[in-house]
Amino acid sequence: MPDEVMMDIPRVYTAVAEWLACVVVIVFADKRFSKVQTVALVAAALLIFAAYHLIAELLPIGFWIPCMILAVMMMCGFIWLTVKRNVKVACYLGVQAFIVAEFAASAEWWLYYFFAQNFPAVASVAGNALFAAFIFAAIFTALFFIERHCNRRKLVSVTLKDLFTAVVIVVTAFLISNISFIHWNTPLSSKYALEIFYIRTIVDLCGLLLLYSNRQIKNAGSAEAELTQIRLLLARQYEQYCITKDAIDSVNRRYHDLKHQVALIRDKGTDAAAKLVHEIENETRLYEVV
Repeated sequence: MPDEVMMDIPRVYTAVAEWLACVVVIVFADKRFSKVQTVALVAAALLIFAAYHLIAELLPIGFWIPCMILAVMMMCGFIWLTVKRNVKVACYLGVQAFIVAEFAASAEWWLYYFFAQNFPAVASVAGNALFAAFIFAAIFTALFFIERHCNRRKLVSVTLKDLFTAVVIVVTAFLISNISFIHWNTPLSSKYALEIFYIRTIVDLCGLLLLYSNRQIKNAGSAEAELTQIRLLLARQYEQYCITKDAIDSVNRRYHDLKHQVALIRDKGTDAAAKLVHEIENETRLYEVV
């Protein structure tokens, strides 16, 4: 364990980070409910997240992993309840929101830990709260614009493979980022608090970048598949157009040939033939192409 006394990230900060990470996802998705109902649901979720983490803080350390798993499930459930997406998409976005929250909370506490040691005003209760608000505002504003860019193509479908990949990335990043709390003597851990938060932040950032990259690759693949379908549809339409054009040209040629033959019959035929020719002309005139 670290040689210096290490302050833990306040659970209420973790709750706020998880809530904000979900909100960033929800903002760009189609909602299940009206605006008023959605706002009420989002506000209630903040209270539920805060209450849950404050209760979890009172439990023995052995409950830490189960509590984190339940927190992820709560985030997935919150997203699923709020937006018009199936369970797989909600879980995919939920695990992504979890690593976003882990990164935001870790980065905020890492920076706070550094500045609190050098600037006493930051270490006060008011300074702590203001510093957290400032860092969260900066991080989630940046994530807001990133998410808006990613949602130019909305994520509407997720396969089990996509979900499994996201879960593996998140679990790996979570385990590596917290390895210092298990053993400090590894290549990816430290016994110093500031270094622990630094490593944790960098690993969470790497996990976050992997998730967004994987999502962009998925979106690009979906776009390519849609483009292929459009090309096939256009090819079929062009093929049908060519067939129709050939049929029209064939009918038009036959009409002109028949018209020419009718003219010859009229010139050389009897009165009865002329009457028949007149009837044929009236009937074939319907097929004339101008």
